[in-house]
Amino acid sequence: MVRERGELDPAVTLIGDIDVTNAAKHGDLLCTLVDLAEVSTLLVDCSELAFLELAGMAMMVRVDRHGATRGTEVWWTGVRVQHRRLLELAGLDRQLKLCPPDAHPDAHPDAHPDAPPDRPGP
Repeated sequence: MVRERGELDPAVTLIGDIDVTNAAKHGDLLCTLVDLAEVSTLLVDCSELAFLELAGMAMMVRVDRHGATRGTEVWWTGVRVQHRRLLELAGLDRQLKLCPPDAHPDAHPDAHPDAPPDRPGP
């Protein structure tokens, strides 16, 4: 499920499981949000995501690439330790914009020390 929220940057929360049965639909929804929002940053809160497998990780890469083609940085916040470990093992932690594990899911990525150096602070 995708739920909109936030005031500074558009943000969505992923809830439940993302697996082979629903990853494509989640990806389609997030890509549509990127298209409709026309913003420079989209925050995707993963703190309520219970299960993530290969199809879900592929969806994250697809959404990230889609955002890049539209000039939107997609930041993944609230990524649980076990999901972060899967992304690290796959080498995707170097490709995706993952907020630090201790960051609040609603925090703006510019406030994080690993934000790209060319981005100004808040």
